[in-house]
Amino acid sequence: GVWSVAPNIPSPEHHAGSASTTLLPLPAQVPDHVAEFPTVAEPAVLDVLAAHPWPGYEFIYLARELNLLAPSLVKLIETPAATANIRALGSQVIESSSLTLDEVLSARERGIPVTIISILDVSMGADVLMAPASVSNLRGLKKLRIGVEHTATGALMLDSALKAGGLTANDIETVYVTVDEHYEAYAQGLVDAVVSYEPVKSRLAKLGAHVLFSSREIPGMIIALMAVRSDIMESHAAAIREVVHAHFRALAAWQRDPEKYSALMAARLNLPVADVVGAFSTLELPDLQQNLSWFEGADPRILQTARTLGRSMAASGLLKAEPSLERLADGSFLK
Repeated sequence: GVWSVAPNIPSPEHHAGSASTTLLPLPAQVPDHVAEFPTVAEPAVLDVLAAHPWPGYEFIYLARELNLLAPSLVKLIETPAATANIRALGSQVIESSSLTLDEVLSARERGIPVTIISILDVSMGADVLMAPASVSNLRGLKKLRIGVEHTATGALMLDSALKAGGLTANDIETVYVTVDEHYEAYAQGLVDAVVSYEPVKSRLAKLGAHVLFSSREIPGMIIALMAVRSDIMESHAAAIREVVHAHFRALAAWQRDPEKYSALMAARLNLPVADVVGAFSTLELPDLQQNLSWFEGADPRILQTARTLGRSMAASGLLKAEPSLERLADGSFLK
């Protein structure tokens, strides 16, 4: 069976008081229309939706804190969970979003024209399926309630974990839970296991949950990206370039002295300051030069990765067909 759970959990507190930030408290079930998202009067301003705390998405917020991001060009919009991203892009009320590669492929199949402009991170164990100590292996998940986000990434992780354990979706009970509810759903016993990711992974571990399966076992499959609507790339070129390079400016500052900036990142990640650096330990964080290498050549690495992932998603029923790669990636804003 498949059902959704929405425990009575207060929305996490977000950074307040910044003129360049709009806080959008959304319900667990986001309506088909996204009227809550503001429109932008000045067409040159780029609305960026990074919907939920995820270590790889944090550098654009760090750039804001360090005044490395021009608020006249880029407005950051925050929500507590990832479920609104693609819908907001499709409704044309935002122009850019942090997404995973599988989410980009799913959005494009739905007719939403999005193009990848940079690589934010590659998950090498940051995405996980966690369970209590009493469940010692993947086979032990049979007949249990597994909490997971109703997203392409959640489906990819759960499908991969079940296959690794010789199980199918019919062997478990799927419970759709947005990421801001994962911790409480597990703590309150509303789910027996959960597909989640940092920073929630670190919090679940303190409840005694352990990792049964992680993205380290499907290397290169979960990649976080910055994507923009393909139809605004020319009109918003200056703003797109600004958000791309602001991320790398903040990443470089953090890599020089991670501990120095941990306090600035801890609140959004909902982690103790001492745990912030560790939350990045299972992520590859490509810098500007490494990003350029992803987009180089006649058949660049990002397209090779998308082709492989698209075939896997189509074979698993996560896509209806292998995806078109036309206008999927544009590395020109990295230069």
